[in-house]
Amino acid sequence: MQAVPGQAQPEKKEAFTAPDEAVAEFRHFYSSLSRSDRFSFFGAATVALSCFFPWKSTLEDGDVLGIMDLGVIAFITSLIVMATVWVRVQRVMPKLHPLIPWLVQIAGAAFTVLWVLILLRLSWDSTAVPSPIGNYKIWKSSPSIGSWAALAGAAVAMVGGLLGLKEKAT
Repeated sequence: MQAVPGQAQPEKKEAFTAPDEAVAEFRHFYSSLSRSDRFSFFGAATVALSCFFPWKSTLEDGDVLGIMDLGVIAFITSLIVMATVWVRVQRVMPKLHPLIPWLVQIAGAAFTVLWVLILLRLSWDSTAVPSPIGNYKIWKSSPSIGSWAALAGAAVAMVGGLLGLKEKAT
C-alpha cells in the first residue's frame, strides 16, 4: 500500500516498549488504584514474589523454592488476582457484570490463603532425625520464609478485596 501525500498515516506500533515508559505506565496504573485495590495488588504481588524464595526446608532436598513445588499454584492464583484488579480498574471488559471481577479477585485470594495453609501443613514434618552436621536432632521438614510471606500476602490480598467490595457497597 502506497503512502498518499497529505493523508494521515496510521501510527506504527512498536513491538517493544522502552523500560522507562513501562515503569511510567505502571506508576500511573498503581497511583490510580484505590487503597483497597493497592492492598489486593500488593498482597498478590507479594505472593508471586515469595514463590522465588524457599517454601520448605527438608533434610533430603535442602531448601525447596515455591515455584519448583506446589507453590506454583499460589503463583498462578496471585497472577489471576493481579490481572483481575487490572481488568476491573482499566475497564477492559465493559460488558462484563461488575460483580464478576470482584468475586474472581476475592475467590482467588481466598483460594491462595487456603492453598498456602495446606502447603504449610504438608511441609511440616516434626519427626526427629539426626542432623547431618553436629550431634543433635532436627525436624525432617519445616516451612521456610517464602511460605510465611505468601500466607501474609494472600491474607492482605483477601482483606483488600473485601474492603473494596465494602467500599463499592456504600
